[in-house]
Amino acid sequence: MLQYYINKLDYWFAEVKENWYGLRIGFHWLGYNISEQDWASAETTCYSLRDYAIAMQSDMGETTNSVRYYTGACLQYINDNWPEKVDPLTMESLINVMLLADPSEVEYFIGIVDAYRQSVWNKPFNQEFFAALARGFEEWE
Repeated sequence: MLQYYINKLDYWFAEVKENWYGLRIGFHWLGYNISEQDWASAETTCYSLRDYAIAMQSDMGETTNSVRYYTGACLQYINDNWPEKVDPLTMESLINVMLLADPSEVEYFIGIVDAYRQSVWNKPFNQEFFAALARGFEEWE
């Protein structure tokens, strides 16, 4: 259902884009016609601008075919389907996920760990930092 709303929202944003384009072109020709003192064409362009403004108002309005409606529908769907409670991240849950990982996920994880390790490889050894880390595990002895 969310994908349906997203597709409709994409469609309505495209409509809004087209109307903004029409407004831009209309203002260009309005300025040109005024500078040329072509008042009949300037009048026609003003009515065209009005039509684009009406279309923009419709696209952004409160109907069930508008950007506003589908934005609200997307957010409401997400809100209604958001999990109420997320399981806590514990060492046990992390280990269980790692044991169930497929080989490509394990390879990706190890790649990330190795990249982090490489990023600190040539840094000076911080004796106090690592001693404090080790003291955090003293209760295991």
